[in-house]
Amino acid sequence: MIKVVIVDDQVILRESLKFIVEQDSDIKVAGLGSNGMEALLLCDTHKPDVVLMDIMMPECNGVEGTKLIKEKYSSIKVIILTTFNDEENISQALKNGADGYMLKDMNPDELILAVKSAAKGLNIMHPSAF
Repeated sequence: MIKVVIVDDQVILRESLKFIVEQDSDIKVAGLGSNGMEALLLCDTHKPDVVLMDIMMPECNGVEGTKLIKEKYSSIKVIILTTFNDEENISQALKNGADGYMLKDMNPDELILAVKSAAKGLNIMHPSAF
């Protein structure tokens, strides 16, 4: 079973992503958060395999949240899931240890594949990301 934490400041997106990934019987969402600091606390509590992390969030954004998680839990895979397809965000996320960078315009099957691939140790990049 792949344990996932979903972090996005928009409740409807968190719940939608949870619904989508849990359509696969190999994936269980262990927690939902609204910023990078909550993501770290959820990692402390649940020790997930994968974190799906939005990039633009209040208090602690996804880039900083990724850094906090990777400094403490190098084995947890972090996939940035965002609408921002710019070189600065991508390079900062990867520099801070993100294992993937995906855009929210993907279909549900691609999201499930990204989670499963990251859990197996593969780095994930959206085809149209810089």
